[in-house]
Amino acid sequence: MRPRPALVVRVAAAVVAVAAVAVPVVADRDRTVPLTPAGDVGTLTPAPMPVLRPAAQLGATWFCPGVAAGADGPSGAIVLANAGDQPTRITLTITPSEGIAISQSLEVAARARLEVDVSTVAKARFAAAQVETTSGNLVVEQRSAALLDDTAVGQAVSPCATAPSQTWYLADGATTTDAQDTLLVYNPFPDQATISMVFADDGGVRRPPSFQRKPVPPRSLAVVTIDSVVQRKQQVSVAVTADAGRVVVGRQQVYKTKPRRTLVAGLAAPSAGTQWIFADVEVKGGDEVGSAATSFAIYNPNDLSADVTVRLLPAAGNPAAGVDAAEPATAGVDATASTAAVDPADPTGGATPVGGAPAVFGVPVTVTVPAGGSLLVPVNGTDNVPDGVYSALVVAGAGQPVVVERLLRRTGDPRVVTTVQLGSRLLSRTWQFAATPPAGWSSVLIVANPSPTPATVTVKTLGPAGLVPVKDLSDVTVPAGGTVRWDLDGLGAGAAPVVVTADVELVAERLLSAPTGQPGATITYGIPAGT
Repeated sequence: MRPRPALVVRVAAAVVAVAAVAVPVVADRDRTVPLTPAGDVGTLTPAPMPVLRPAAQLGATWFCPGVAAGADGPSGAIVLANAGDQPTRITLTITPSEGIAISQSLEVAARARLEVDVSTVAKARFAAAQVETTSGNLVVEQRSAALLDDTAVGQAVSPCATAPSQTWYLADGATTTDAQDTLLVYNPFPDQATISMVFADDGGVRRPPSFQRKPVPPRSLAVVTIDSVVQRKQQVSVAVTADAGRVVVGRQQVYKTKPRRTLVAGLAAPSAGTQWIFADVEVKGGDEVGSAATSFAIYNPNDLSADVTVRLLPAAGNPAAGVDAAEPATAGVDATASTAAVDPADPTGGATPVGGAPAVFGVPVTVTVPAGGSLLVPVNGTDNVPDGVYSALVVAGAGQPVVVERLLRRTGDPRVVTTVQLGSRLLSRTWQFAATPPAGWSSVLIVANPSPTPATVTVKTLGPAGLVPVKDLSDVTVPAGGTVRWDLDGLGAGAAPVVVTADVELVAERLLSAPTGQPGATITYGIPAGT
């Protein structure tokens, strides 16, 4: 084995190397490609995250990577929201991990939400779903649930994919004795796919022979228990490559021990990228109730090392330090200017690649992530970052695409909950959320404006009357470089699908939290709208 490259920390910070390995994994995919419609499943390179296509476009296909289907516990659901003024017909195909795919035709009423319990269609350990529609107004998410040792561990909501891909990545995962990490590989097509998997942890890169050129039969869902391959690791990164065909990959990560008991579930990333943005970064030291700790898991699935900079933007904003997103960026660590340039490799459907962010608070942290390896970069304890609320921009060098996930641990009473979420690769003027919180759960909307221009934002809920502005959330100003948080329950808007619109490109996330005494919390970005 080649020696491991040394970790480079160019700014004084508490940076922990969890896994640093120097074995080539996959080729660089950070390249320019043409945009193709979501309904065209022939595209080889999808958008870097789910994108809602224009309402005028005829035809769209959504792919949900998989949820529990009630065979040995709770069941997940497929959630559809139709913001249009006309009902829309869909073909819903449920593919169980055991058994054959089942299709049915359904109607989603105008200005309404439909939630389908997958176990009512096919009961299995897990089930994936494909939604075909002729409407561009339909938004599709999946709701996951998990049960371990006869105890609920929470629910998780995430967008469904708008295209399959030949590659999928996850930066974070755990296979410790109190965790269970499962990959779901969905082949929705009539032809067999063949996949190979690479796992990276602090012991190096693993290519188990049984996971090389592994067949995934037509219209099937493969369940891969990572614990059987990589055991007792606090961080495991994974790359899934389709040697033949295309697939959709998701995960179900369960933490089963009190007080951390929770569920992380949703899509993997279809490609690595040079820019990732996170609306919600919280820093509050200590272990007392109300404390919060944020870390970033960064995975470099390439055969060259990658220089990655983590930049924090304070919630209050910094309007004096923005740069034009169309201008080329510098590559230094100057705290008074952005290093983010528009990434031409991202096919966006009208949404805008992350770029043009204002200055960060304090000094950015730059690390070198070795080829094929991953790092865990904590924010708490970093120099010049006081307790507070931020957004974050994580930028890799040109031609050095990486995968970034945020780990956000919140200490409540009497529990500790850690949410894990991929960053957004796009900015948009419109973000949509289809699912509603489970009964008794709270709903918080977080909007970050990384542009040098203040944003005017309106939040609406979807109901029988259509899209109705939320009280006190019409034409609200979000400062340049700033972040706002709204308690949707307190505003009477927690129990409906949500649409966020703005006059500049930004990013929106939503945090759903279980009531006191129950496990679970889930956070996800919305689905950006193309033009």
